[in-house]
Amino acid sequence: VSGDIVYSTAGFYVGAWISSLGSSLGGSEIDTFAGYGFEVGSLGVDIGVLDYYYPGTNGASNASDDWGSGLTEAYIGLSFAGLELYYWDQISGESTALDDNSYTSLSYGMGKFSALVGFADFEEADAPGSVDTSYTHLDVSYAYNDNLSFTLSKVIDVEDENNANMAESGYSGIDDDLQFVVSYSIPLM
Repeated sequence: VSGDIVYSTAGFYVGAWISSLGSSLGGSEIDTFAGYGFEVGSLGVDIGVLDYYYPGTNGASNASDDWGSGLTEAYIGLSFAGLELYYWDQISGESTALDDNSYTSLSYGMGKFSALVGFADFEEADAPGSVDTSYTHLDVSYAYNDNLSFTLSKVIDVEDENNANMAESGYSGIDDDLQFVVSYSIPLM
């Protein structure tokens, strides 16, 4: 279960996204973000900062319990005629198992349908139990109306550059099962 709240005015925005991850992943995630969106002619530009926090995992002694605590990313997005390109890059923080993470997505929307291809690149940190994994996923979405949407998401490629180390560390890898997501948004104002 997840939810978010966002406040925006004159192109600036701030917000938080909260999710329950389950006990095996630390119990919950809280992401806070701030940014600015503007247009240059018909080109949309979005720049911002995103901070990930996993309550209860900071200072954990088990490496698998400390994944992603306190990571901060900067991002930039460009949009034109229904096409969007985004890039996120880790600017601070380091988990025990991952370091220097980046994510790139390319999406296109037409009417009620949209598709997104995303590439996540997790670089290995200099620590026992670290991983060096990259994956590509595909999301296909349908917006029933302004509030309700449905998404199918599937990991379509995984590159395990350090598979033996992953097995030794107990890291289970990337979940490549087909995911179905239902989103419902409620505007407050």
